[in-house]
This record gives sequence, C-alpha cells and structure tokens, in this order.
Amino acid sequence: TLRATFLIETLPAAFQMEEILYELRDHAAGLNVGRWDKIFSDIKVLKEHSDRVMADRGSISLNRPWMKNYARRLIKICHRHGAFAMGGMAAFTPGSTRELREEQTRKVVEDKEFEFSLGHDGCWVSHPYFIGPAMAAFPRENQLEIIPDVDDRPELLPESTPPRTIDGLRKNVRVGIGYQKGWNQDIGCVAWDDLMEDLATLEISRAQTWQWLRHQVELEDGPRVTRELVGEVFRDELPPGGVCAGRDLPLCRGRRRRAGGLYRRGVSAFPLHEFGFGRYVNPWPAARRRANAHHRQDRRDEQ
Repeated sequence: TLRATFLIETLPAAFQMEEILYELRDHAAGLNVGRWDKIFSDIKVLKEHSDRVMADRGSISLNRPWMKNYARRLIKICHRHGAFAMGGMAAFTPGSTRELREEQTRKVVEDKEFEFSLGHDGCWVSHPYFIGPAMAAFPRENQLEIIPDVDDRPELLPESTPPRTIDGLRKNVRVGIGYQKGWNQDIGCVAWDDLMEDLATLEISRAQTWQWLRHQVELEDGPRVTRELVGEVFRDELPPGGVCAGRDLPLCRGRRRRAGGLYRRGVSAFPLHEFGFGRYVNPWPAARRRANAHHRQDRRDEQ
C-alpha cells in the first residue's frame, strides 16, 4: 500500500487535521506542518479582516502563538493515532562565505531543536547542505509517545501584531519580482538573499502587499500603504540597470520589467485572486512555446 506524508498548509485544513488523517488513514504515514503556505492561507482567508492584518512575513514562524498551536495540534492528533508528525522547512540556501554558512547552520539547528522539543518526528530543509545538522537535532527515531498538552481546539487564527515596516514591503516587492522573473523562465525555485523562494513565498508576498494596501496599513517606520507608495517601491526595485549585468543586459532588463508588470497587477487586483499564478502569471510560458513549436513541426512533417 502506498503511504505518504500529507501537508497541512491551509487555515481551513488546520481546523480539520483529524478528519483529514481519518479519511486518508489507509495511505497516510503522517501529517506535515507546511508553515510557508499556511502563512499565505492565513492572509488569503482573512484578507478582509482589519483586525487580522499580518506582520512582516520575515517575522512570522513557529515563534508566533497561533503558529505554535498549529504545530502542537498536528503533533497531538498524529501521535494520538500512531502517525508521524513532521516539522516544517528551514528555507536557507548556503551562503557565499564561511561565516554566513556557519550563522545559517546555527539558525537551522536552533529551529530543528525547537521542533524536536515540541514533539516532531522529523523535519525538512531546502538544501542538502543542511541535512546533517538538521538530522543531528533529532536524536531519536521518533517521538510517538509524546502527546503535547494543548487544547483540542486551540487558537489558530493569526493575531494582528507588529512589525509592519517599509523594509517588509520592499522585500515583498523585491522577492515577488525576482521569483516572477524566474517563473517566466520555467524556474520553479529561486535562491534569493540566501533563502529558497518558491511559489508559496511569492504568494505570501503578493497577498500581504495586497492586504496592506487594502487596509491602508500605517507602517511603523514609514507612511501609510497606498497605491502611490506601492508604485514608488516598484520603481525603486526596478531601476534601469537593476541587478542585470554583462552581455545579456538588455534581455535581463526586459525580463525584469515584464516580471514587475505582471507582479504589480497581482498585488493591486481587486478582489484578491485566490491563486496568483492562475490569473496574472503566465504559467510555464517557455514550456508552452516549446510544446507549440513541436506541434507545428509535427504538422509540417505530416504534410
């Protein structure tokens, strides 16, 4: 029988973990905390609630009470039924210097030791470089006997707490443009600022920028978030040269401008699209062009 570990990475699923595990009981080895997609889902589901406006995405992890409750609830439900409870992903990619890699490794170990202390049986990393340190934080084969002392129905809704900063807004825009550019070139994961950015982090960035704009959030170290401010940030993050260099400079600039235009439409569309890549992102454009080219060649061959 095929068995798999199923990700619990949406706010509705966080309330239905036990039901999901029951329905999948013949094929479930366990459940997995999908922290990044869960943050996106929190924002998306509660986007119209002014009392649930999220903090800078970089400040949200299992350190927040509702995220910790989500992880502990998953562990309790899994272990109560003899299933494994997997932790979340450490999203680092190895830095360019030894000092940076050592600092990253320290943070990975700290994160994984915290997950082990909660009762998780295993975890994820985004790069093989960190597998050894992450595994060392889990000295036991599993922790099935640990049942966290948490309410069956703990508070799972996010709190509207600081920080909300201009740097957070800039990072949302910068990461979104960079990932959108990669997506347009058929690249599904992008190493950015020594972190692995994927579709989940694009969607967090898009949804959070939309939510801050929707509620005209007043930043702690800057002005209120308006269309004018968002436009200014996009212009700052898309200068004439940008991060492009070398003989492919014109091509790179064009790709970044196109990515910036697509992504800006995604953060300013109203209402918020459920999933951006299905509406404002051109899904797998290069692959589709290749498929069309092959189809045209096949037609010519037949003739």
